[in-house]
Amino acid sequence: MRTYIATYFIAIMVGLVLTPLVILLARRFGVVDAPGLRRMDSKAIPRIGGVAIGLAILLGVLPAMMISNSIGQAFTNVLPEVWAIFASALGMLILGLVVDLKSSRARFKLFGQLAAAFIVCYYGVRIQVLTVPGLFSVDLGWWSWPLTIFWIVCVTNAVNLIDGLDGLAAGIAAIICAVIAVFALYSNMQVMTVIMMAMLGSLSAFLAFNRNPARVFMGDCGSLFLGFMLATFSVLYGTKAHIAVGLALPILAMGVPLFDTTFAMLRRLLERHGMMSPYRSHIHHRLVDMGLTHRHVAIILYLEMAVAVGLGLFMMVTKSSSTVVVIGGVLLLLVVVFRVVRLVRLAFKTCETIGLCRRD
Repeated sequence: MRTYIATYFIAIMVGLVLTPLVILLARRFGVVDAPGLRRMDSKAIPRIGGVAIGLAILLGVLPAMMISNSIGQAFTNVLPEVWAIFASALGMLILGLVVDLKSSRARFKLFGQLAAAFIVCYYGVRIQVLTVPGLFSVDLGWWSWPLTIFWIVCVTNAVNLIDGLDGLAAGIAAIICAVIAVFALYSNMQVMTVIMMAMLGSLSAFLAFNRNPARVFMGDCGSLFLGFMLATFSVLYGTKAHIAVGLALPILAMGVPLFDTTFAMLRRLLERHGMMSPYRSHIHHRLVDMGLTHRHVAIILYLEMAVAVGLGLFMMVTKSSSTVVVIGGVLLLLVVVFRVVRLVRLAFKTCETIGLCRRD
């Protein structure tokens, strides 16, 4: 337990030191995010805070990897997979940094995500078996490759697209990390616990500068790095756990960004709007348009996630067919939330847009 706590505080301290430095460098070289459709702030804000997040996580994990105890041995047992994930995640951070500096095309980001996902799959980080005790067990075979790549790309983009409000993406990611850390600790998944504690510590430090009114944004370098880390380590965890709940908890924890991305893409498709172009189609945009402040929107989404993952933690005790009931309940809760903010009412507006409305 002392190693986990030390990892958390090392990541916090590194983050608190590096984030102000990154802010200074971003202002010095003009790497700032101007107000726009996706960004809802009224002034230019430094947008490469993800560099501090990534470095704080890596520097927080390295001491735990090098100590000579059971945790160090646990890292040794999965060292090829862990290094493959870290190297690919750093590649995602660099990719995001290039996007932040150069405003590259969306295709460039997608290609980078696919390449990074392929690399970790090659090193064995794949969703190979799905099992719910008492119900079914499925060996995915070669389907593990496309399914894993699809999962990694979806989660990475979900975190990337939810990053449009002060403290929102960082807060949601912190909740996800905290929940997975508790589950990993309960299941004696030492590597996963260390990684999640480092991520939680780094995000805790970043939120001190990113909460409303934000002094820095994580940018694409941060959101792509975080999304990739969450996606790949949840796969590694699910692979070692050999049960569907290994992925079910991350799915429930990431319910808000995943649902938000899904409905946003559906609206863009039906309204014939560019998939990657700026567009006010996300849940935080809708809530702000309903008259809520940035801080209230963040709190509402935090609370919704807390309820969802609270139900998800129930699976820690059951680990049985009741898992399906829990997943169904949380999905229903998410649909209700998105229905309230009118993100699932597509019919009226979109039929006019595509010219299919009946004129009875």
